[in-house]
Amino acid sequence: MYYGCSPVDPIYVAVLDLKTLEEIEKPRPCLNSDMQRHGWERPGEYNELTRRPYIEGAWMTQQGGKYYLQYAAPGTEWKTYADGTYVSDSPVGPFVYAPNNPVSYKPGGFIGGAGHGCLFQIGTNYWKAATNSISVRHMFERRLSFYPTYFDADGYLYSETAFGDYPMFLPTEEKGTAVRPEWMLLSFHKPVTASSVKEDFGVENMVDEDARTAWVANSNQEEWVQIDLLNPCQVCAIQVNYDEYGANQKGIVPGIYQSYVLSASKNGKDWYVIADKSQKKTDTPHDYIEFELPFEARYIRWENKAYTVSSNVSLREIRVFGKGHGAKPEAVQKLKASWNPSDSCRCRLSWTPVNKADGYMVRYGISPDKLYTSFQVVGDSTHLDLNGLNAGQTYYFSIAAYNENGVGPNLNLK
Repeated sequence: MYYGCSPVDPIYVAVLDLKTLEEIEKPRPCLNSDMQRHGWERPGEYNELTRRPYIEGAWMTQQGGKYYLQYAAPGTEWKTYADGTYVSDSPVGPFVYAPNNPVSYKPGGFIGGAGHGCLFQIGTNYWKAATNSISVRHMFERRLSFYPTYFDADGYLYSETAFGDYPMFLPTEEKGTAVRPEWMLLSFHKPVTASSVKEDFGVENMVDEDARTAWVANSNQEEWVQIDLLNPCQVCAIQVNYDEYGANQKGIVPGIYQSYVLSASKNGKDWYVIADKSQKKTDTPHDYIEFELPFEARYIRWENKAYTVSSNVSLREIRVFGKGHGAKPEAVQKLKASWNPSDSCRCRLSWTPVNKADGYMVRYGISPDKLYTSFQVVGDSTHLDLNGLNAGQTYYFSIAAYNENGVGPNLNLK
C-alpha cells in the first residue's frame, strides 16, 4: 500500500498481509519532493513559488518487470499540476527518479493540469485519468481528463497531452496510431455577439480558449450568442462549456440542468437547427456534440432554453471543431533557448512569429526521439518560460505553429 499527502512527509509503502490487510513490515519512505532539482514540483501557476509542494496521489503500475511509483505535485489549484514517477525493480524500492519527469503534464491550452491520476488499461493500451484545474470559485474546483499513455522501448513512461482538450478517439482494445481526428479549433478569437452582457464578463471570453473566463448574460431567459467563423468551414463537432456564475449549490443537487438549441448558417440570414436540446433535463456543463455528417457553415448560434443553475446563464466557451479550408501555418524560422544562470530548472524559449498562427505547440524531452512533454501556447506570444525542468538534464526542443487549418512543420533545437 502506497500513501502520503504532505508538503513535508514522503510517500510511504507498507507491506500488508493479504488475508488480514494488517501491516507485516514497518512502513518505509519511497520518495519526497526535491524542488531544488525538480522544477516542476515547485508550487505556483508557473512553478514560481518557493514554499514546499504537496506530494500526493501515489499510484503503482507494474510493467515489463519494473515498478512505476507515480505521484502528484505541486498542488491541485495550479495548471502546472502534474504527475511524475520513480522506478524500481521491486515494489518496495529503492526507487530511482525518472529523468523525463513529469510524465503527465499539461499546463497550457483551454484547461490545464494533468496530475493526481491513475493508469488503467483497455486491452493492451494504457490511459491516464487525471485532474485539471479551474480553481476560480474554489481552490479544488477541477475536471477529469483522459490521456493516452505509453511505455517506450527503453521503459520510459509518458502521457500524450498535446492538444489534450481537443476531441480524441475513445479507448479501444486495438492498437491504433492516431490519438485524435485531424480537427482543429475554428472558433478561437472569432467575432462573437450576444443578446446581453453582464459587466466585466464580456462575450469575448467565450472564444478566448480559457476555461477560467466566462460570458455572463443579464438573465437566464431568452439569451443567445452568435459566432462568426469569418470563412466557410467544415464543422465536425461543437463543445458547449457552461459556467456557474451565481451558483450556490453544494454537491450533487437534483433538478440542475441546461437546455439549448444550436443553429448554423452560411450567410448569417438563413438558419437551420443542428442540435435541438431544448427538452434536455440533464446536467452537462461540458456538453459535446459530434456530427455524423460534417457540414459547411460560417455562423454558429446558441440559444438558451432553460438554465436552472442560477439567475444568470453563463458560458465558459463554445468551441467549434472541424477543418478550415485555408493553409496551415509555415514553419517557425528561429527558436532560441536561454537558460537562467542562477537556476538550471528555468529556461526561456523565444521564437520568430508565424503569420496567421493561432498558437504554438512546444515539445521537449531528454533526447530527439523522446519529446514527450508538451506546452501549448495559445495566442500570438513569441516566448515561453519553462520553469519546470530538471536540473542537470540535457533537453531537446521542437516548436510548430498551428491554426484552424492544421499544424505546421516542426523546428527542432538542442
